[in-house]
Amino acid sequence: MLVDLQLVVSNLDVEKTIDDLKRTPLDGVCLVDFKKLPDAAVVERVKAGSALKVFVGAAVPIDKGHVLAFPPTQEFDLPAFLEQLAPESDVIVKAREAGCATVACHPYHKDSESAMGDRILQCHGVDAVITVTGTSPVSANDSALDVLDTLGVPGAAGTGAGTAPGKAATLFMTALESQADLVKELRAGECWAVALGADDRWSASGEGGRGDRREGRRGGFSGRGRGGDRGGNRHGRDRGRGRRR
Repeated sequence: MLVDLQLVVSNLDVEKTIDDLKRTPLDGVCLVDFKKLPDAAVVERVKAGSALKVFVGAAVPIDKGHVLAFPPTQEFDLPAFLEQLAPESDVIVKAREAGCATVACHPYHKDSESAMGDRILQCHGVDAVITVTGTSPVSANDSALDVLDTLGVPGAAGTGAGTAPGKAATLFMTALESQADLVKELRAGECWAVALGADDRWSASGEGGRGDRREGRRGGFSGRGRGGDRGGNRHGRDRGRGRRR
């Protein structure tokens, strides 16, 4: 199941986005707002208009950048959760205690204010790291891939902000029917980052470099040739470490 894990709703043209989503191979989309969950009316419009599974999340600031928090239900009171946190609280730990899954935003996409850079290496406890977005440069994607082994987590992917969906997504081998299913699979680490379209979104390093790696710890899919059959080339050994040359 292909899910866009990070479609930001800020300044979103809902009707255009619905049209864009219809032209993608996606099975689901996660709408994300800042420090709150997306408005329920927007969620329902996207769900009805696109016929996709629609999930929700929020970008939450931490001392090293931002993480995406995915609550166990779409009715979760995220502002109240954040309000009761003490200043010194570990947001990732507290979010997990509240039943959420957490995914670090793309750490090396420097045009984003949420970019952690190498501080991501101190960000233990997240369930995954966004390694590909619709706008992230190849060099940033490569750098993000390199931290997965250190953190021991899989990569994930989504549109991000400022572009149309359909260039990056997260692959789940299990069909997700509910928000709780999404959280369960993220917390289990059962996901893969997928670049939809040309392989050069992964790496420009060519033969002998990272171009054949695609993903880190959990293997990956190129997305080339994707369509109704969800084809594509998988790399890695039984969801183990990605192939490095």
